Amino acid sequence: MRKWIILFVLVTLWGYGGIQALSLNTADGRIFMYYREGEGPRAEELDRALGREQGETAGTEREDQGGSVYPELTAWSLAEEVKVQNLELGRDKKADCLSVYGLMELASCRELEQGTYGYRTDREGCVISKGLAMDLFGAVEVTGKRVVCRDRPYIVRGVTDDPDCVILIPAKKEEGMRCLLMDYGKGASAKTKAEGFLYRYGMKRGYVCVDGSLFFAAAGMASLLPLWASALWFCQKAVKPDLGVRDRMCSGGAGILLLAAGIFLIWRLGFGIPGDIIPTRWSDFDFWTRKFGELQSDMERMGEAYQVQWLDDLKKRLFVCTVCCLTAGTGGIIWLHCMKWGWKGNGFRV
Repeated sequence: MRKWIILFVLVTLWGYGGIQALSLNTADGRIFMYYREGEGPRAEELDRALGREQGETAGTEREDQGGSVYPELTAWSLAEEVKVQNLELGRDKKADCLSVYGLMELASCRELEQGTYGYRTDREGCVISKGLAMDLFGAVEVTGKRVVCRDRPYIVRGVTDDPDCVILIPAKKEEGMRCLLMDYGKGASAKTKAEGFLYRYGMKRGYVCVDGSLFFAAAGMASLLPLWASALWFCQKAVKPDLGVRDRMCSGGAGILLLAAGIFLIWRLGFGIPGDIIPTRWSDFDFWTRKFGELQSDMERMGEAYQVQWLDDLKKRLFVCTVCCLTAGTGGIIWLHCMKWGWKGNGFRV
Protein backbone atom coordinates (compact mmCIF):
# COMPACT_ATOMS: atom_id res chain seq x y z
CA MET A 1 0.00 0.00 0.00
CA ARG A 2 2.82 2.39 0.87
CA LYS A 3 4.38 2.10 -2.59
CA TRP A 4 1.12 3.20 -4.23
CA ILE A 5 0.83 6.16 -1.87
CA ILE A 6 4.35 7.21 -2.87
CA LEU A 7 3.40 6.84 -6.54
CA PHE A 8 0.27 8.94 -6.00
CA VAL A 9 2.34 11.70 -4.36
CA LEU A 10 4.81 11.69 -7.27
CA VAL A 11 2.01 11.87 -9.85
CA THR A 12 0.38 14.70 -7.88
CA LEU A 13 3.66 16.62 -7.84
CA TRP A 14 4.01 16.12 -11.58
CA GLY A 15 0.44 17.26 -12.16
CA TYR A 16 0.91 20.41 -10.09
CA GLY A 17 4.12 21.20 -11.95
CA GLY A 18 2.31 20.71 -15.25
CA ILE A 19 -0.44 23.10 -14.17
CA GLN A 20 2.19 25.73 -13.34
CA ALA A 21 3.75 25.20 -16.78
CA LEU A 22 0.42 25.63 -18.56
CA SER A 23 -0.30 28.78 -16.54
CA LEU A 24 2.77 30.35 -18.18
CA ASN A 25 1.25 30.13 -21.66
CA THR A 26 0.05 33.72 -21.29
CA ALA A 27 3.71 34.79 -21.25
CA ASP A 28 4.30 33.32 -24.71
CA GLY A 29 4.67 36.19 -27.18
CA ARG A 30 5.22 38.82 -24.49
CA ILE A 31 8.31 40.97 -24.09
CA PHE A 32 9.04 42.92 -20.92
CA MET A 33 11.51 45.80 -20.82
CA TYR A 34 12.74 47.72 -17.80
CA TYR A 35 14.31 51.16 -18.22
CA ARG A 36 16.63 53.18 -16.08
CA GLU A 37 15.38 56.44 -14.60
CA GLY A 38 14.73 58.99 -17.35
CA GLU A 39 15.39 56.59 -20.25
CA GLY A 40 11.92 55.10 -20.72
CA PRO A 41 9.45 56.23 -23.39
CA ARG A 42 6.71 58.70 -22.50
CA ALA A 43 3.07 57.66 -22.60
CA GLU A 44 2.34 60.04 -25.48
CA GLU A 45 5.21 58.52 -27.52
CA LEU A 46 3.78 55.04 -27.05
CA ASP A 47 0.29 56.24 -27.93
CA ARG A 48 1.50 57.96 -31.09
CA ALA A 49 3.62 54.98 -32.18
CA LEU A 50 0.82 52.49 -31.57
CA GLY A 51 -1.65 54.67 -33.47
CA ARG A 52 0.64 54.84 -36.50
CA GLU A 53 1.32 51.11 -36.33
CA GLN A 54 -2.39 50.30 -36.26
CA GLY A 55 -3.04 52.70 -39.13
CA GLU A 56 -0.35 51.18 -41.32
CA THR A 57 -1.59 47.63 -40.71
CA ALA A 58 -5.33 48.38 -40.88
CA GLY A 59 -7.29 45.36 -42.03
CA THR A 60 -4.46 42.92 -41.27
CA GLU A 61 -4.75 40.89 -38.08
CA ARG A 62 -2.12 38.19 -38.51
CA GLU A 63 1.21 37.76 -40.19
CA ASP A 64 2.22 34.57 -41.98
CA GLN A 65 4.57 33.55 -39.17
CA GLY A 66 1.87 33.92 -36.53
CA GLY A 67 1.18 36.48 -33.85
CA SER A 68 -0.32 39.95 -34.03
CA VAL A 69 0.95 42.55 -36.49
CA TYR A 70 1.09 45.26 -33.85
CA PRO A 71 1.57 44.77 -30.11
CA GLU A 72 -0.76 45.22 -27.19
CA LEU A 73 1.17 47.81 -25.20
CA THR A 74 1.10 48.26 -21.44
CA ALA A 75 3.57 50.52 -19.66
CA TRP A 76 3.85 51.77 -16.11
CA SER A 77 6.07 53.51 -13.60
CA LEU A 78 6.21 53.12 -9.83
CA ALA A 79 6.30 55.90 -7.27
CA GLU A 80 6.57 55.03 -3.58
CA GLU A 81 5.09 56.82 -0.57
CA VAL A 82 2.42 58.71 -2.54
CA LYS A 83 -0.35 60.28 -0.47
CA VAL A 84 -3.86 58.94 -1.21
CA GLN A 85 -6.85 60.65 0.44
CA ASN A 86 -10.45 59.83 1.25
CA LEU A 87 -11.92 63.32 1.63
CA GLU A 88 -15.34 62.06 2.78
CA LEU A 89 -13.92 60.40 5.91
CA GLY A 90 -10.89 62.67 6.24
CA ARG A 91 -8.44 59.78 5.98
CA ASP A 92 -5.17 59.56 4.09
CA LYS A 93 -2.54 56.88 3.57
CA LYS A 94 0.85 56.59 1.88
CA ALA A 95 0.81 54.00 -0.92
CA ASP A 96 2.79 52.70 -3.87
CA CYS A 97 1.40 54.43 -6.95
CA LEU A 98 1.49 52.74 -10.36
CA SER A 99 0.90 55.14 -13.25
CA VAL A 100 -0.32 52.90 -16.06
CA TYR A 101 -0.61 53.32 -19.81
CA GLY A 102 -2.69 50.49 -21.25
CA LEU A 103 -4.16 47.55 -19.35
CA MET A 104 -4.03 47.87 -15.58
CA GLU A 105 -4.48 44.14 -15.05
CA LEU A 106 -1.09 43.45 -16.67
CA ALA A 107 0.65 46.02 -14.49
CA SER A 108 -1.00 44.70 -11.33
CA CYS A 109 -1.07 40.90 -11.96
CA ARG A 110 -3.50 40.57 -9.06
CA GLU A 111 -6.96 39.02 -8.80
CA LEU A 112 -9.89 41.36 -8.26
CA GLU A 113 -12.04 41.16 -5.15
CA GLN A 114 -14.48 43.84 -6.28
CA GLY A 115 -15.28 45.68 -9.50
CA THR A 116 -13.22 45.69 -12.69
CA TYR A 117 -9.92 47.03 -13.97
CA GLY A 118 -11.83 49.40 -16.26
CA TYR A 119 -11.10 50.38 -19.84
CA ARG A 120 -7.72 51.55 -21.08
CA THR A 121 -9.35 54.79 -22.30
CA ASP A 122 -10.80 55.57 -18.86
CA ARG A 123 -9.01 58.66 -17.50
CA GLU A 124 -11.13 59.08 -14.36
CA GLY A 125 -10.98 55.60 -12.87
CA CYS A 126 -8.44 53.95 -10.59
CA VAL A 127 -7.90 50.56 -8.97
CA ILE A 128 -6.81 50.21 -5.36
CA SER A 129 -5.58 47.27 -3.30
CA LYS A 130 -7.48 45.57 -0.50
CA GLY A 131 -5.01 46.92 2.05
CA LEU A 132 -5.50 50.51 0.90
CA ALA A 133 -9.28 50.12 0.78
CA MET A 134 -9.34 48.93 4.39
CA ASP A 135 -7.15 51.83 5.53
CA LEU A 136 -9.14 54.51 3.70
CA PHE A 137 -12.70 53.15 3.92
CA GLY A 138 -12.64 50.31 6.45
CA ALA A 139 -14.21 47.98 3.87
CA VAL A 140 -13.52 46.31 0.53
CA GLU A 141 -16.84 47.12 -1.18
CA VAL A 142 -15.80 50.60 -2.28
CA THR A 143 -16.32 50.61 -6.06
CA GLY A 144 -17.75 53.95 -7.14
CA LYS A 145 -16.17 55.80 -4.20
CA ARG A 146 -13.78 58.71 -4.75
CA VAL A 147 -10.16 59.08 -3.73
CA VAL A 148 -7.61 61.79 -4.37
CA CYS A 149 -4.11 60.96 -5.59
CA ARG A 150 -1.51 63.49 -6.73
CA ASP A 151 -4.07 66.27 -6.25
CA ARG A 152 -6.52 64.70 -8.68
CA PRO A 153 -9.80 62.90 -7.88
CA TYR A 154 -10.40 59.37 -9.15
CA ILE A 155 -13.35 56.99 -9.03
CA VAL A 156 -12.54 53.53 -7.67
CA ARG A 157 -13.34 51.00 -10.40
CA GLY A 158 -12.00 47.91 -8.67
CA VAL A 159 -10.23 46.45 -5.63
CA THR A 160 -7.44 43.86 -5.92
CA ASP A 161 -6.59 41.15 -3.39
CA ASP A 162 -3.21 42.74 -2.58
CA PRO A 163 -2.85 43.21 1.22
CA ASP A 164 -0.34 46.05 0.72
CA CYS A 165 -1.24 49.66 -0.02
CA VAL A 166 -1.20 50.14 -3.81
CA ILE A 167 -3.11 52.38 -6.20
CA LEU A 168 -3.18 52.19 -10.00
CA ILE A 169 -4.01 55.38 -11.90
CA PRO A 170 -3.92 56.35 -15.60
CA ALA A 171 -0.54 57.71 -16.68
CA LYS A 172 -0.19 61.31 -17.80
CA LYS A 173 0.82 61.84 -21.42
CA GLU A 174 4.14 63.45 -20.57
CA GLU A 175 5.04 60.86 -17.92
CA GLY A 176 8.06 58.62 -18.56
CA MET A 177 7.54 54.87 -18.18
CA ARG A 178 10.01 52.55 -16.42
CA CYS A 179 8.31 49.27 -17.39
CA LEU A 180 7.06 48.27 -20.83
CA LEU A 181 5.16 45.07 -21.67
CA MET A 182 4.54 44.24 -25.33
CA ASP A 183 2.20 41.39 -26.26
CA TYR A 184 2.34 40.05 -29.82
CA GLY A 185 0.28 36.95 -29.18
CA LYS A 186 1.12 33.28 -28.83
CA GLY A 187 3.60 31.82 -31.30
CA ALA A 188 5.12 35.12 -32.39
CA SER A 189 8.83 35.97 -32.64
CA ALA A 190 8.10 38.65 -30.10
CA LYS A 191 11.58 39.89 -29.28
CA THR A 192 12.53 40.59 -32.89
CA LYS A 193 9.20 42.34 -33.49
CA ALA A 194 9.46 44.38 -30.30
CA GLU A 195 12.97 45.62 -31.06
CA GLY A 196 11.87 46.49 -34.61
CA PHE A 197 8.87 48.42 -33.28
CA LEU A 198 10.99 50.47 -30.88
CA TYR A 199 13.62 51.17 -33.55
CA ARG A 200 11.02 52.37 -36.09
CA TYR A 201 9.68 54.99 -33.72
CA GLY A 202 12.96 56.15 -32.21
CA MET A 203 12.58 54.55 -28.77
CA LYS A 204 15.35 52.84 -26.84
CA ARG A 205 15.55 49.17 -25.97
CA GLY A 206 15.12 48.56 -22.25
CA TYR A 207 18.13 48.03 -20.01
CA VAL A 208 16.48 44.78 -18.91
CA CYS A 209 14.78 42.69 -21.60
CA VAL A 210 12.81 39.54 -20.72
CA ASP A 211 11.27 37.22 -23.31
CA GLY A 212 8.24 35.50 -21.81
CA SER A 213 8.39 32.83 -24.51
CA LEU A 214 11.60 31.49 -22.97
CA PHE A 215 9.87 31.04 -19.60
CA PHE A 216 7.02 29.13 -21.25
CA ALA A 217 9.40 26.94 -23.25
CA ALA A 218 11.55 26.21 -20.18
CA ALA A 219 8.47 25.32 -18.13
CA GLY A 220 7.23 23.05 -20.91
CA MET A 221 10.50 21.15 -21.07
CA ALA A 222 10.63 20.86 -17.27
CA SER A 223 7.06 19.55 -17.08
CA LEU A 224 7.96 16.67 -19.41
CA LEU A 225 11.03 15.60 -17.42
CA PRO A 226 9.24 12.68 -15.68
CA LEU A 227 8.02 11.44 -19.06
CA TRP A 228 11.49 11.61 -20.62
CA ALA A 229 13.07 9.98 -17.57
CA SER A 230 10.60 7.07 -17.65
CA ALA A 231 11.09 6.64 -21.40
CA LEU A 232 14.87 6.51 -21.04
CA TRP A 233 14.58 4.02 -18.17
CA PHE A 234 12.49 1.66 -20.29
CA CYS A 235 14.82 2.09 -23.29
CA GLN A 236 17.78 1.29 -21.03
CA LYS A 237 15.98 -1.88 -19.91
CA ALA A 238 15.44 -2.81 -23.56
CA VAL A 239 19.18 -3.05 -24.29
CA LYS A 240 20.04 -5.20 -21.27
CA PRO A 241 21.46 -8.52 -22.48
CA ASP A 242 20.13 -10.48 -19.50
CA LEU A 243 16.50 -10.03 -20.60
CA GLY A 244 14.76 -12.23 -23.10
CA VAL A 245 13.67 -11.06 -26.55
CA ARG A 246 10.03 -10.66 -25.50
CA ASP A 247 10.94 -8.67 -22.39
CA ARG A 248 13.29 -6.40 -24.33
CA MET A 249 10.66 -5.76 -26.98
CA CYS A 250 8.09 -4.87 -24.32
CA SER A 251 10.52 -2.48 -22.59
CA GLY A 252 11.50 -0.87 -25.89
CA GLY A 253 7.85 -0.51 -26.89
CA ALA A 254 7.02 1.18 -23.60
CA GLY A 255 9.95 3.58 -24.02
CA ILE A 256 8.97 4.47 -27.59
CA LEU A 257 5.35 4.95 -26.53
CA LEU A 258 6.38 7.39 -23.78
CA LEU A 259 8.67 9.29 -26.16
CA ALA A 260 5.81 9.56 -28.66
CA ALA A 261 3.52 10.80 -25.88
CA GLY A 262 6.06 13.49 -24.99
CA ILE A 263 6.34 14.65 -28.60
CA PHE A 264 2.54 14.73 -28.90
CA LEU A 265 2.23 16.84 -25.74
CA ILE A 266 4.86 19.29 -27.01
CA TRP A 267 2.84 19.73 -30.20
CA ARG A 268 -0.61 19.73 -28.59
CA LEU A 269 0.16 22.10 -25.71
CA GLY A 270 2.28 24.50 -27.76
CA PHE A 271 5.60 23.86 -26.04
CA GLY A 272 8.59 24.38 -28.27
CA ILE A 273 11.67 26.43 -29.06
CA PRO A 274 10.91 30.18 -29.45
CA GLY A 275 11.41 31.44 -32.98
CA ASP A 276 13.87 34.13 -31.87
CA ILE A 277 16.49 31.54 -30.93
CA ILE A 278 16.16 29.43 -34.09
CA PRO A 279 18.77 30.36 -36.73
CA THR A 280 18.08 30.42 -40.45
CA ARG A 281 20.98 27.97 -40.83
CA TRP A 282 21.85 25.46 -38.10
CA SER A 283 25.52 25.79 -39.04
CA ASP A 284 25.49 29.51 -38.15
CA PHE A 285 27.69 29.25 -35.05
CA ASP A 286 28.03 33.05 -34.78
CA PHE A 287 24.26 33.18 -34.23
CA TRP A 288 24.48 30.75 -31.30
CA THR A 289 27.38 32.66 -29.76
CA ARG A 290 25.56 35.97 -30.09
CA LYS A 291 22.29 34.62 -28.70
CA PHE A 292 24.05 32.98 -25.76
CA GLY A 293 25.70 36.31 -24.92
CA GLU A 294 22.36 38.14 -25.12
CA LEU A 295 20.63 35.57 -22.89
CA GLN A 296 23.44 35.69 -20.35
CA SER A 297 23.34 39.50 -20.25
CA ASP A 298 19.54 39.59 -19.92
CA MET A 299 19.58 37.02 -17.10
CA GLU A 300 22.26 38.96 -15.20
CA ARG A 301 20.25 42.18 -15.45
CA MET A 302 16.89 40.60 -14.67
CA GLY A 303 17.38 41.05 -10.94
CA GLU A 304 17.65 44.83 -11.37
CA ALA A 305 13.99 45.13 -12.35
CA TYR A 306 12.53 46.60 -9.15
CA GLN A 307 9.13 45.49 -7.82
CA VAL A 308 7.77 44.08 -11.07
CA GLN A 309 4.91 41.74 -10.15
CA TRP A 310 4.61 40.29 -13.66
CA LEU A 311 8.26 39.22 -13.71
CA ASP A 312 8.23 37.96 -10.12
CA ASP A 313 5.17 35.86 -10.91
CA LEU A 314 6.89 34.31 -13.94
CA LYS A 315 10.02 33.40 -11.99
CA LYS A 316 7.99 31.92 -9.12
CA ARG A 317 5.88 29.71 -11.40
CA LEU A 318 8.90 28.49 -13.36
CA PHE A 319 10.73 27.65 -10.13
CA VAL A 320 7.77 25.74 -8.69
CA CYS A 321 7.24 23.89 -11.98
CA THR A 322 10.90 22.88 -12.25
CA VAL A 323 11.18 21.73 -8.62
CA CYS A 324 7.94 19.72 -8.72
CA CYS A 325 8.66 18.02 -12.05
CA LEU A 326 12.32 17.36 -11.27
CA THR A 327 11.33 15.83 -7.92
CA ALA A 328 8.62 13.74 -9.58
CA GLY A 329 10.99 12.53 -12.31
CA THR A 330 13.80 11.65 -9.92
CA GLY A 331 11.39 10.04 -7.47
CA GLY A 332 9.79 8.05 -10.28
CA ILE A 333 13.11 6.53 -11.35
CA ILE A 334 13.97 5.67 -7.74
CA TRP A 335 10.49 4.17 -7.32
CA LEU A 336 10.94 2.01 -10.41
CA HIS A 337 14.30 0.74 -9.23
CA CYS A 338 13.15 0.10 -5.66
CA MET A 339 10.03 -1.72 -6.77
CA LYS A 340 12.11 -3.74 -9.27
CA TRP A 341 9.83 -3.34 -12.24
CA GLY A 342 10.72 -5.76 -14.98
CA TRP A 343 9.94 -8.99 -16.78
CA LYS A 344 11.30 -12.23 -15.32
CA GLY A 345 9.99 -14.61 -17.92
CA ASN A 346 6.44 -14.78 -16.51
CA GLY A 347 5.08 -11.34 -17.28
CA PHE A 348 5.25 -7.83 -15.94
CA ARG A 349 5.14 -7.64 -12.16
CA VAL A 350 5.94 -5.44 -9.15
